[in-house]
Amino acid sequence: MLAAGLRRRAACEASGLDPFDGRLHAAILHSRRPVRFEDLFDAEALARRRGPESVPALGEALLEALERTVGEGARARLFAALAGLPRAPAPRSSSGRARRWSELLGALGIERADLEERFFALIEDDVPEDPRAALALPRLDVLVRMQASPAGWRVVVVPDQEVPAGWDVECRLRGRGIPSGSARRLGAQPDGSYAFFVLARNFLFPPEVQVGLRCFAERPLLQFVWEDWQAPRGAP
Repeated sequence: MLAAGLRRRAACEASGLDPFDGRLHAAILHSRRPVRFEDLFDAEALARRRGPESVPALGEALLEALERTVGEGARARLFAALAGLPRAPAPRSSSGRARRWSELLGALGIERADLEERFFALIEDDVPEDPRAALALPRLDVLVRMQASPAGWRVVVVPDQEVPAGWDVECRLRGRGIPSGSARRLGAQPDGSYAFFVLARNFLFPPEVQVGLRCFAERPLLQFVWEDWQAPRGAP
């Protein structure tokens, strides 16, 4: 997770891009479904559940919180601490990941409770209270309906408020033995909903759906805001 945060920060610094939108992305994710601090220990699981875009956003927010906790010379101290950790394969168990984090924080001389406090203060208070965070994005509800002719599944997404200009509704699908594909744009319907059709030969059973909002404005750190994956609802 910190590696993703460091890559995001380096890209921002190299391009002169303000990292605020990435932190706003992290704050939006947290407001929609609270992020537990333990979630940050497993970047792969987080990407599967909330979308790959969530990892650099939350990783950079975590890096910012860590730098605020460590204080002066934080980046150099972080690199030194990472270099000093015993070389070992990435732990697969939750207890192993937690232990690895404890080793890193110990090497930095900070307490996990202090880092947690600064991380959540950043995404719950500092970012949402910034004037640049004034962005009203809808929540998205999903139904999957069987269609007879042609045979397949109709994915219907209903936003709880109007989708703002410059944003589209998109979805990703996965099924039994079928990995997630690329994002697909959903067409706007006259009733304010958004819909997409997938043939039954591609998904014999109702697919799981992840829906989200895509920004087409010049905000590269806020391109996709995904809801969590949802099991089929509304299908027979």
